Amino acid sequence: MTISDDIVAKLDIVELVSRYVSLKKAGTNYIWLCPFHNEKTPSFSVSPRKQIFKCFGCGAGGNAIKFYADIERLDYGEAVRHFVTVLGLETQQSSFRGLLSSEQYVHMTEQRHSLSAMYQQVIEWSMIQLQRHPHAYTYATQTRQLSDQILLSFQLGYSPRDPQIFLSFVKEKGRSHDDLVVAGLLKPESWQVMFRDRLMIPIFDAMGKPIGFGARVINPDDQPKYLNTPESPLYHKSSVLFNYHRAKKTKYGIIVVEGYMDVIAIARMWYDNAVATCGTALTADHARLLTKLSVPIFFLFDNDNAWYQAFVRALEVVLAVDCYPKRLTLPDGYKDVDDFVNARPDARQEWDVLCAQAPDALTWFIGTYDSSWDPQKKQDRKQQFFSLLAVIPSMSMMHEYLTLFAMRQGMSVSLIQADFLAFGKKKKRSWQQSRDVLVHQDIPAILVSASFFAQGRNEQLAAILRHCTDVLMLDVDDTRRDQRELWWGVQISDPQTQQSRFISHYIMLFQQYLRTLTDASIRKAASVALIPLLQWK
Repeated sequence: MTISDDIVAKLDIVELVSRYVSLKKAGTNYIWLCPFHNEKTPSFSVSPRKQIFKCFGCGAGGNAIKFYADIERLDYGEAVRHFVTVLGLETQQSSFRGLLSSEQYVHMTEQRHSLSAMYQQVIEWSMIQLQRHPHAYTYATQTRQLSDQILLSFQLGYSPRDPQIFLSFVKEKGRSHDDLVVAGLLKPESWQVMFRDRLMIPIFDAMGKPIGFGARVINPDDQPKYLNTPESPLYHKSSVLFNYHRAKKTKYGIIVVEGYMDVIAIARMWYDNAVATCGTALTADHARLLTKLSVPIFFLFDNDNAWYQAFVRALEVVLAVDCYPKRLTLPDGYKDVDDFVNARPDARQEWDVLCAQAPDALTWFIGTYDSSWDPQKKQDRKQQFFSLLAVIPSMSMMHEYLTLFAMRQGMSVSLIQADFLAFGKKKKRSWQQSRDVLVHQDIPAILVSASFFAQGRNEQLAAILRHCTDVLMLDVDDTRRDQRELWWGVQISDPQTQQSRFISHYIMLFQQYLRTLTDASIRKAASVALIPLLQWK
């Protein structure tokens, strides 16, 4: 029995679905309106005998794990890991556990659970401290204009300036110095508290479990303005988006902003669909989190001198995963969305208009090109446009934007295409190849987590997988669904056999992709990337 089978056997799909849908008995099955699309008559059915669900309207269907993954906007692997934890299956043989010794696996699992539990304790403690320190509570409720409901919703708290208050608390909880250093709550090689006299902003993973903190100064003379928890076994800032665990449930679109307080400001307008990076630029991992939600993406950057470069960098990242965001712009006179919400009692109504009128970001970028600029500036902007265009994997979208650029400037489309090809040759990058490269958005964690492979003789394999994953794992006829379940279901105790099985599936999927390529030169170039895995196997 695979780990997926074991999970499904322990779950009651009717009880699980009933948490989200008001099921009604209809014969031997249960029915109701489908939670995955809008409908007026029920076409969504759950079979307790078969332990599956099926919508005859939109086609959604599967087992309990699949339902939870779809309703919570998770990868299948993330849903599996959730139920592994909830059902207490950590000590059983799972696909990823087979790559570690028993001692390593137990230590890793215990450490992650301990860290998350510690963060939850600190969250609850800091929320109490916010109520006990008038100057901090005044800052939150008056200076930042945060209601008690918002404070509770985001679980905002306060870390006192006196470090002994925190140290007494963690000592009472039995936390060691090493535990606190790993958690980023103490500075290494000392008992110096990391966060002092700061508004504490908890950071959660996609499942809603606490994994760290962002902390903002209350006294404007303190520096830096924000401190973030250092990276830990739970927290990797390049793949975490603040508020993603709630924003992922939206059906209307994700708004990407620059900071925590901007996310909270949007929530003050009763919209919980904003996310922010945690002290880093937008990465490919962030982009994959956004695109797998299948909703519109909006970019909103502060009205300062640095916004344009940040916008262009972020745009290039998401275009590379075939995502075409919209650009939100605040009215003149507002530095950020927090200023906008604080100053306008009618902020929500105007916000709705701004979102409805937001243009496609790349179309907006094309529209900023001004034929009256001096030749050098025009050339620089065109080169920047070509750089953005070169990462787009869709040939049709690439052609559409080239055509739009030509039309806006009154130029020949063929001339623009020739300029674009010349740009690609000059930069030694081929847009013809880039159109066939899609970054897979749903790779099982087993293939991208080097920590599972970098154990002695596995370091070479880890390097190969890190290098190849972004360009090899492609979505071909949706075969990833079966492959993904198979990866998570494999139960082989021998690590070498386990690795061989993973690589075989990896190679098979990539070979399927190669057969879809029509250009022989591209197919030959892409085949080269497969050689290291074939040699290893």
